[in-house]
Amino acid sequence: MIQTAKIKRCRDNNEYMREYVRKRYLMLKLKAVNYKGGKCIKCGYDKCMAVLAFHHRDPKEKEFAWNQLKKLSWAIIVKELDKCDLLCHNCHGVLHYDSAILYDAIEWMGERKRCKRVEKSCKICGKIFIPHKNSAEYCSVACYRTGSTIGNWPSDEQLIQMHNNMSYSKIGKIVGVSHAAVKRRIGRIQAPVAQLVQEHSGSNPARSTKNPRELKTIPCFSKI
Repeated sequence: MIQTAKIKRCRDNNEYMREYVRKRYLMLKLKAVNYKGGKCIKCGYDKCMAVLAFHHRDPKEKEFAWNQLKKLSWAIIVKELDKCDLLCHNCHGVLHYDSAILYDAIEWMGERKRCKRVEKSCKICGKIFIPHKNSAEYCSVACYRTGSTIGNWPSDEQLIQMHNNMSYSKIGKIVGVSHAAVKRRIGRIQAPVAQLVQEHSGSNPARSTKNPRELKTIPCFSKI
C-alpha cells in the first residue's frame, strides 16, 4: 500500500513538472517575441505567437536554435536574440527559399520529357520491343529469368540423371550454385510428374495408409 502511494505521488509530480515546463516555455516565447517587437518585421503579422520565428541575420554567428535556447537563462537568450530578426513563417520560408533549386527541377523535368524511348532487341529471343526504361535488356519476365539465371545448368533430363547418381552438393559444385538451388530446381521438375502419378493412381494423401484393423480402438463409455 505504501509503495502504491509512492508511485502515485511520483506520477503526479511528473505530470506537474511536464505542465510546468510547457507553460514556462510558452512564457519564454511570449517574452522573447515581445522583446523583438511582437510582430513580423516584413509583413507586420502579429496574430499568433506560434507562427513567429527568430531568423539569424548571419548564420555563422548562430550558437543556439530556439529549441535549445529556451532551456537556458534569460541573459543568454537576450544575447542570442540580438543576432535575430522576428519573422512569420511565410516570410521566413521565402527568405530561406533557393529559387535555383526550382529552376533546376523544371529543367530536369523538361529533359526527362524530351527523352524518347528507343526500340531494342531482346538479348534472349531477339524480339524487338520498346522498353519502359532505356536500361532494360529483356522483352519479358521469362527472358529476364533466363538471362539472369546463375550457373551453367544442364537440361532437365540430364539434371535428373545426375540426381540419380550424385548428391545435391556435388551437382551444385559442377553447375556453380548452392545445393539448395539444385534441390529447388529438381523439385520443380519432378512436381508435375508426381502430380500425374498421384492422379492416375487415385490416391488421396489426406487418407491414412494404415489398415483400420491395426488402429487401436478407443473405449467409449456410455452415460449410465
